[in-house]
Amino acid sequence: MRILELAGCLLAGALMIPLAAQEPVLPEFLAAALLKHIQFLAGEELEGRRAGTPGERRAAEYVARELEKSGVKPFPPAQRFQSFDLPAPASQAPLKSQNVLGWIGGSGKGHEDEVIVLGAHLDHLGITAAGLHPGAEDNASGVAVLLEVAARLQASASAFSSSSCRRSPARPGTSNTSSTASRRIGNTASRPAPSGKNG
Repeated sequence: MRILELAGCLLAGALMIPLAAQEPVLPEFLAAALLKHIQFLAGEELEGRRAGTPGERRAAEYVARELEKSGVKPFPPAQRFQSFDLPAPASQAPLKSQNVLGWIGGSGKGHEDEVIVLGAHLDHLGITAAGLHPGAEDNASGVAVLLEVAARLQASASAFSSSSCRRSPARPGTSNTSSTASRRIGNTASRPAPSGKNG
């Protein structure tokens, strides 16, 4: 199966309307939608969305609600969340995190085995000795773009199937990587996403 992986931030250009050469600008309604997502995800009440914390779980639930509003279905057959354990010292119980999955079926003949995987990590540093780290740029903005791209893909006919995956975590010391997520989701396009911490 040929996998086409596109980073969410690189798709921002697809959402822009060029007024002149090299002067793209976001339409007002889209700018407002992106800002709404970022303001929630980087809000103080989520406490920086550190992986495995209630703030990260609330953020994941927000992403799931937004996918539902856009009509993006769960990963087949009906998997919206994919839970996994975070790495932890042997003396500590592992913390839980989860991926949020979405699926937009393609309609083009000859593309049945081709999947575009869109992914963005949602966790951030949380609260440290230095204070609260809201994570607007890392990576609330990327998640906001992913949500709006998913909404527009859902609203338009697409030849390719598209798997939208909010991955977590992306902090040092963890094992979740873009290439792993792409292989796992891309190679199981007609089956439930596999269990495990690398999803």
